[in-house]
Amino acid sequence: MKSKLIMACCVGFLLVLAVVPAVTLAAVPKQINYQGFLTDPDGDPVLDGDYSMAFKIYDAPIGGTLLWSETQTVTVTEGKYNIILGELTPIPPDILDDNRYLGITVAPDSEMTPRLKITSTAFSIKAGDAHKLGGMDSSQYALITEMCDWSEITGIPSCFADGIDDTGITIETDPTVPSSVKDGTSWSEVSGIPAGFADGTDDTGITTETDPTVPDSVKDGTNWSELSGIPSGFADGVDNVGMTTSSDYGRSGVASNLYEGSQTLTSRYLNDDRAETIQANTTANLLRVIQDGTGYAIDAQSDGSVAIRSESKNANGTGVAAYCSSDAGVGIFGQGGSKGVWGVSNMTGSYGVYGESTNYEGVRGVNTGTGNFGVLGSGFGAYGLHESSGNHGYLGHGSCGVFGQYGSSGNYGMFGHSGYAVYGRATVDSAVAVHGENNSTGNSGDIGGNWYGVYGESSSTEGHCAGAFKGNVKIWSKITPGDPVLELRDDGKAVCKILQITGGSDLSEGFEIRGIKEKLLPSPGMVVSIDPENPGDLMVCNKTYDRRVAGIISGAGGVKPGMLMGQKDSMADGTNPVALTGRVYCWVDTSGGSIEPGDLLTTSSTPGHAMKVCDYNRAQGAIIGKAMTSLDKGKGLLLVLVSLQ
Repeated sequence: MKSKLIMACCVGFLLVLAVVPAVTLAAVPKQINYQGFLTDPDGDPVLDGDYSMAFKIYDAPIGGTLLWSETQTVTVTEGKYNIILGELTPIPPDILDDNRYLGITVAPDSEMTPRLKITSTAFSIKAGDAHKLGGMDSSQYALITEMCDWSEITGIPSCFADGIDDTGITIETDPTVPSSVKDGTSWSEVSGIPAGFADGTDDTGITTETDPTVPDSVKDGTNWSELSGIPSGFADGVDNVGMTTSSDYGRSGVASNLYEGSQTLTSRYLNDDRAETIQANTTANLLRVIQDGTGYAIDAQSDGSVAIRSESKNANGTGVAAYCSSDAGVGIFGQGGSKGVWGVSNMTGSYGVYGESTNYEGVRGVNTGTGNFGVLGSGFGAYGLHESSGNHGYLGHGSCGVFGQYGSSGNYGMFGHSGYAVYGRATVDSAVAVHGENNSTGNSGDIGGNWYGVYGESSSTEGHCAGAFKGNVKIWSKITPGDPVLELRDDGKAVCKILQITGGSDLSEGFEIRGIKEKLLPSPGMVVSIDPENPGDLMVCNKTYDRRVAGIISGAGGVKPGMLMGQKDSMADGTNPVALTGRVYCWVDTSGGSIEPGDLLTTSSTPGHAMKVCDYNRAQGAIIGKAMTSLDKGKGLLLVLVSLQ
């Protein structure tokens, strides 16, 4: 019987034990409750009965070392069974310290695959030695029932060798000294005094006026001469090192009428919850912040709408300019639930956000999430201008998805217009509204040229074409409304009211034609007849009044077929066009007499030639058509109106 394991469920029991003196500990069962489901190779439950099954634990899913095994007689009902692993051979807890796999064998089959990994529940068997410490039973440890003597403790640090924890403290600060013994800490009892306090006075860098221990009644106001440790930049009593009064933005309550040179500080009261403006008429930096660490040079937060707002009123000024000298850095980085970087322009010719680059992108937007935008604009989605040529274009403005204009020529094109998917307009005679070209093949096409609506051009490469359509094609008349004047259907039919052919004057079919001699091969103007030896083919005619006559090979005298019919890859196809009706030049002789226009013509004994009908009874069924020009004598080309009779 071949069987396979469909489902197995392992259930273990974890007992949490505490090591408590004089308490008898119950042993944790070294067993695992296990259920499974047996089927035959078709997936159906095996027959009810008892089966001999071997269970083994390995340290690897394939091969490995056998760590435990036992064989049991298992009762299976409707494919299901439930046993206790370890019932015959207890499972040692130590084997469950790492990844373990259970292999199952149903006699007489080989072990099932794959082995089942034993999950953490089964590892609760390990709890059987939870009452041990370091593998030793709790009975091997002694219970402390009385205080330890100092002499019984080993490994005492040197600072505790005398039994007193007094390192770095005095009697007054020793928590082990009774309060009744403490009489107040004397300065001489304090150890580790810093050098600045060695004289018992905390006066380093302060004066009487700033000493918090001096009573207020003694203080009479601080004089500059009483201050010690004054930095050299303040030695003259003025905080003006490296700056002017107008650029001192750290002061509060500075009068608005302070001037120095051409600079002025026009707003007051910085850092006191008032709206402030710092303004300078200077070519130098008004504010420069340098951050050499990993934090932010400027971190601004606003509970309102804008944390930092910058405005430049100069015609060539910049509101915010950011520069990154690192190849991988970012000049300006914006991130927000609404707008990371927001630029607004209210003046003609100005820009909300402007980017310029010498070697790479001026502005680059990246979208890393579905449905988001790398760059999104309002009004103009995006506007681009090439300053030297005047070429410009924009995305997402008005009724256009994409708009582009070539300089001052007035030529422009649009994609996604309200009325057009693609729209192009040329305003000069030599221009084209839309042009497309394939550089690799040379194929090209135009839409909206000077004298055409659509123009296509193809290279001479075989298989290329100037125009290609898949599906029905219809053409309407601009003058006469109604049904299409020409319809090309995808089943191969062409439907039109009038078909005018200007390239030829006869209706021909393609045939394969056999010559009568090796040197007398078929050529335009020859009379041909049905070939009795090759069904569907023709041969050069060489007898008089031949009722198998089929027509005249078209193309002689410079007159080509007007329409050529045939079915490709069938018997109704061939390489030689044979005129069945219409006007065509034909080789004739005067063996039947001189020929005048209107004379009936039939086949001649001269191979490929026609002659004048003399015997009308013999000519029935052998008439080729009527002569349209004359021939007095000899042989020559004659214009014939083909009309087989």
